[in-house]
Amino acid sequence: MFSSSTHKTKKSTLSFSKDEFNILDSYVIIEGRKYHNIDGLGYPLPCDESEASRLILLHYIFRLIFGGNFSSPISNLLSAGGMTILDIGCGPGAWVSENSNNYSKSTFIGLDIIPDNFPSEKDRLPNAAFIQCNVLDGIPFPVNTFDFIHQRCLLQAFTIKEWRSVIGEICRVLKRGGWIEFSEKDLKLINPGPIMKKISNAKSAANEINPYVIHKLKEFLKDTGKIENIKIVEKIAPVGSWGGKIGELIFKNTLSSLNGLCGKIAPILNIPMEDYNSLLNQLEEDVNKHQTSYRIVRIFGQKAF
Repeated sequence: MFSSSTHKTKKSTLSFSKDEFNILDSYVIIEGRKYHNIDGLGYPLPCDESEASRLILLHYIFRLIFGGNFSSPISNLLSAGGMTILDIGCGPGAWVSENSNNYSKSTFIGLDIIPDNFPSEKDRLPNAAFIQCNVLDGIPFPVNTFDFIHQRCLLQAFTIKEWRSVIGEICRVLKRGGWIEFSEKDLKLINPGPIMKKISNAKSAANEINPYVIHKLKEFLKDTGKIENIKIVEKIAPVGSWGGKIGELIFKNTLSSLNGLCGKIAPILNIPMEDYNSLLNQLEEDVNKHQTSYRIVRIFGQKAF
């Protein structure tokens, strides 16, 4: 169920044991960026410090746009204490860290397949913990463990079949009356200019993702027969300075994401890396001229009593 924290490097004259070679094989370096190299893992973005910084920025963007870290009606319960909360795909742990500070009487646990960017022990509060886990292998907790389960920005990580499997696992470990919440970006852009459209189409092709999965999440929840009171909150996220300060932050995050995907998108476009970087250099003007934006969505519901 748990995988190793690993790293892949270039060949060396050093001698390694078999186990050490297995460790080295779990990462791969592409264009200077570190990526997962784990069989069956579809997540396309890097897993290095630059990506951790991007994910922390993304955490604050979501909080600013929605006016909080979650939309499920649980604030009073969290403040009262005694709740146990799970964050799936926690990355560098910004959501867990902030909420464990805000709600010191409740317990927060973050899961992620790669633990490299987890907060250090000294930076964790007593009510926060982080566990290395591939959720596709199952969530390592008994039935009816959690009062609230949060998952954000894993739209590109799962196939439709895997989404249904993960939701089934979430329902298993969620308590009756507990809440589940997904926060996701709609991959279909609003008013993309020619450069953004070109890059976005190549990105979808590179990852073999279905850009319409986001519209199926409510259906997936309903199909379990266990989740009710399903609500959807939608916001528009401007990309670029035309949308003010938040638009500037979203553009910065978008550009960082596209830089992280350079080794996958450039081959789809059949262009050298210099040409791909040239496209990225033109992107800011493109999104501001066309006032590009996208929807971000929170979908949440309650497990039946």
